[in-house]
Amino acid sequence: MLGERLAELRRHQGLSQQEVANLLGVTRQTVSNWECNQGAPTLDKAAELARAYHMSLDELADVESVATTTPSTDIANSVSRLVLQPTRDSSLTRIFALTKSGTIAYEAQNSKTPLGSRDLIIRDGSGRKSGSLAQRTTPFMGFDMVRITVRVDGFDKVEAVRDMEQFSILYRLHGEGLSLASRDDETGCDVLRNGTPFASIDINEAVEDGFATTFADDVPMDLAVCVAMALVLLLRVDRPKPKVSQ
Repeated sequence: MLGERLAELRRHQGLSQQEVANLLGVTRQTVSNWECNQGAPTLDKAAELARAYHMSLDELADVESVATTTPSTDIANSVSRLVLQPTRDSSLTRIFALTKSGTIAYEAQNSKTPLGSRDLIIRDGSGRKSGSLAQRTTPFMGFDMVRITVRVDGFDKVEAVRDMEQFSILYRLHGEGLSLASRDDETGCDVLRNGTPFASIDINEAVEDGFATTFADDVPMDLAVCVAMALVLLLRVDRPKPKVSQ
């Protein structure tokens, strides 16, 4: 049955129900219900599942086939959704990038610099360094100005800044033609690159860290992952810290 098929595919990818739920923006109970044949994913969620499991929709629904489908070796260099997962080790964050061809795991690891500051090194599943984030905090009259510098090979330096203007907290993003557009309803923010959509960061209690990030088509993966990580770190300053996964 479809539920058993979905459970087998998830286990084959090495993902937990919570990790799949985070990727799709649903609850863990929803994923559990699908796998127990107590309901089925909608068409859009099924399409996201198929991408996460490196297969077509037809292959996803083919309960006769085995769950040893070989992942595509031609991974598209674009991201459609990104999820950050804190771990027991506070210096490490796992990043799951859902691309058109499947799920790619990254890790963000804190490292101390000679000056004592902590930088964040982001690597993909093969250990390749994708980029780095240098976070600096400057206290001023009870307010912490936070500046995160993003460096990714092949791209200009990008800076994400938490500042204050006329007693209001202000977030800024510049470099690589990137800019932030706030929303009046305070549900999140939108990122533009040269005036066109780049990403959206939404406050979403359904995902573990409280934020859901989605990207426009054909966004460079390394840049997208590093910029999204920087922005979520800024936004976390003004929101409760995420729970550590079990």
